[in-house]
Amino acid sequence: MTRFRQPFIGVRVSPRDAINVLAESERVIANLVYVMVFDAAGTMGASPTHATVCAWMRGRLDVSPVFRRRLRRRAGDLGDPFWVTGDVDLDDHVVVTPIDRPGWDPVERHIARVMATPMTLASSGWELHVLTGIHGVPHLPEGATAVVIKVHHASMDGLGLVAVVRALFASPDLSHDGRVAERRGTAVPGPIPPLWKDAATMPRRTAMFVRTMAAVRRAAPETPRPPRPATRFNARIALDHRVRIVWLDLAHVRTISRAVPGITVNDVLLTAVSLALTRFLDEAGEHPAATLSTTMPLDIHATHDTAAANQTTFADVDLHTTVVDPLLRLRAVHASAADAKRRVQDLTSRHEVSPFDVAPPLLLRAIGALSTLAPHDRPTVPSTTVVSNMPHGSDDLWFLGARAVAAFMPMPTVDGMGLIHHITSLGNRLALTVTVESTMMAEPDRYCAMIRDAVDALAAATLDDVAAPRAAAPASVDTD
Repeated sequence: MTRFRQPFIGVRVSPRDAINVLAESERVIANLVYVMVFDAAGTMGASPTHATVCAWMRGRLDVSPVFRRRLRRRAGDLGDPFWVTGDVDLDDHVVVTPIDRPGWDPVERHIARVMATPMTLASSGWELHVLTGIHGVPHLPEGATAVVIKVHHASMDGLGLVAVVRALFASPDLSHDGRVAERRGTAVPGPIPPLWKDAATMPRRTAMFVRTMAAVRRAAPETPRPPRPATRFNARIALDHRVRIVWLDLAHVRTISRAVPGITVNDVLLTAVSLALTRFLDEAGEHPAATLSTTMPLDIHATHDTAAANQTTFADVDLHTTVVDPLLRLRAVHASAADAKRRVQDLTSRHEVSPFDVAPPLLLRAIGALSTLAPHDRPTVPSTTVVSNMPHGSDDLWFLGARAVAAFMPMPTVDGMGLIHHITSLGNRLALTVTVESTMMAEPDRYCAMIRDAVDALAAATLDDVAAPRAAAPASVDTD
């Protein structure tokens, strides 16, 4: 009797997702990290045991497929990698760490280490770190617990991680209400084909990549975006991250945005970064010769749903750092951000398939290898920094009876991009996270103060009394 071998089942990793694996190196870390802060005093979440956290997580493994998956790469990367489902040993994923020293430094160093440590995706695609007993940190409640969720960028984008967080922390109790994260990407499980079949498609996919790239370039604007003057933040990194949070009142920032027709919260914060960056470089005696810009991730899920879990693209936004007046700069940044969004919408509407939807894995690996060889002493760069905005919403989120009071998202730096800003909000608390190389910015607290000053300058430029609410707000997160 003929016996048929049961094929392996897996989810093919789209090239857009796979580049995060194939181009990863010791200098390009593709981790996504989200930090939730809970007011844990007097709750089970104040000092949970490892066994308790494992029990909490065991009831939530079905929130997202990522919690049961590991990566299977093909031999020689001659075919796309696959996510395969397997048993989960929570001891390999869950870490509980008491913070025994006061202040931000021990918290920062732990988060920075988690963020920068690569994962072995063949055995683990996620980690959960619980930091307990946080004390002596301005703007955080005494005895706070921070839960650090770490996943790989190949499995989801930032908005995908936000959806996971919303579902993961939806229930206040040890048990879970069965909520699952909203899905991004259309890929579904199927048989993993023999390697020779995948390898046979590589020449055709390479040709498709070349044709698609040529079509995108033909559709590019006749006047390309100008290169930007390189700054200290566009050099080679030393992999020593500093993480700081600028805490702001969301209602205060909204008041500023509503004072000028058409202006958004994102416009206000982009301009605050622009003003702070200009001031920092001026005080360092490094005034840029021309305007600087930022890379801004944009969500294309609504118009460009594909198999990929990563459904964002990137736009270059002029920060208009040569415009002195804060209000004029705000309007100029708003116009540039709106123009960038229009460019992306136009491009995605004309090209259903992007080059990185079809690129074969060997080509992606080569692109990653070449990127590590690029020089970082050039006088100009495509973009100065990154500003990413990911609102979380007003959900009530919980961990073992403790209510969430803040959320923030540090992001690993890479060669050529040593200063990264990430904006998120939970309820009325807005966090602008600054991740920067210590060799590039010795005093990140000073830079954060410049961002706060910039928000106040924009408030003063838009209406007389809007600066008062932030100054009068109590420092503690749990009483705002």
